Amino acid sequence: MSRSFLFVLLVTVLALGPGCAAVVAGAAAAGTMSYVSNESARTYPATVEATWMATLEALREVGYPVDPSVPFGRDGSDFEVEDAKVQVRGGEQAGTTRVWVRVGTFDSAEHRQKAARILDAIGRRIGGKS
Repeated sequence: MSRSFLFVLLVTVLALGPGCAAVVAGAAAAGTMSYVSNESARTYPATVEATWMATLEALREVGYPVDPSVPFGRDGSDFEVEDAKVQVRGGEQAGTTRVWVRVGTFDSAEHRQKAARILDAIGRRIGGKS
């Protein structure tokens, strides 16, 4: 749901009564929780640059149309392609990189499996995972 839709819905429900507002607030919080929990992450024993290239290749392998000119920052990058959101950052230990992948809007077995396939494909290219 878009934020503007939720805002209009909330204003409408507030006009109807406080009991309805509690129901809408609870439903909105549940949707947000599902969205936040629909994310997988792994740390790889490789530089950010190497992991970035492996991530782009992994996304292509899984079927995403990734442009090779996706901008890359010195410390990593964030980008979206279709229903996947990816974040690549330097890991907590030197020489490691952390990758977060979120597929779809809500948590589902299908989205978790697709995110795992992406992370597994990165691991195969890097030569290890943790």
